[in-house]
Amino acid sequence: MKTDELAKMHAFDKTHWWFLGRRYLLRSMLPMLGQPDDLILDAGCGTGLAASELSSLGKVVAMDVCDEVFKLKEWRTIGVPCVGSVLEIPFRDSSFDLVVALDVLEHVADDNMAIRELYRVCKPGGIALITVPAYQWLWSSHDEAIGHKRRYSATLLARCVTNAGFGVRKLSYAVSSVLVLAIAFRFARRIIGKRSRESDLAPTPHLINKVLAILMGAEAFLLRYISLPFGLSVLVIAEKPQQIEVE
Repeated sequence: MKTDELAKMHAFDKTHWWFLGRRYLLRSMLPMLGQPDDLILDAGCGTGLAASELSSLGKVVAMDVCDEVFKLKEWRTIGVPCVGSVLEIPFRDSSFDLVVALDVLEHVADDNMAIRELYRVCKPGGIALITVPAYQWLWSSHDEAIGHKRRYSATLLARCVTNAGFGVRKLSYAVSSVLVLAIAFRFARRIIGKRSRESDLAPTPHLINKVLAILMGAEAFLLRYISLPFGLSVLVIAEKPQQIEVE
């Protein structure tokens, strides 16, 4: 990812409705993800948003292929920083109780290899939480600006994780509240032919930001109990099967 986009994400990750929504989502999902004192891998940790939320659940290893992310903040109280690629995770098989990859798979050339690596380092009976952007037909200059290779349907993401060996515990779309607005915005840009080398991430007027953050919080609460049929993101909670000993 471009350095300027990374810096922009860091500046917004505690105030912008999108990142607040990610925080609310993680907090809501925590009871489904593991037990206290779990060892957690945050693969593609970026600005540390997920690691900061997951640290309440256990010890977090925050891994990213870009060492610049570890210069953005003090990581000592968040997790153990580690430079590494999701395509070749530098840890032994069955090392982690929980593996998390939030908006990571869409950045790598071989997403199936990345999921196989997440499966490899996950302990038997362990959990994986993965989110990706939804709908290839929503592809825009935003995706190009932040280095996306593809967008996903729920069916495609489920197939990827089951092909790697995981079982699906929860599959849902997310960020549903603003889908219509996002579609209108991106198609309007296509119609007028406006392209940008920057992402859609930008300051949002305070009142609108607050309303959208409230909607994200309500949606995160609902996602604990139901799955949503559409949204800007796809979410899967998957489980690595317990090993069966053969006598």
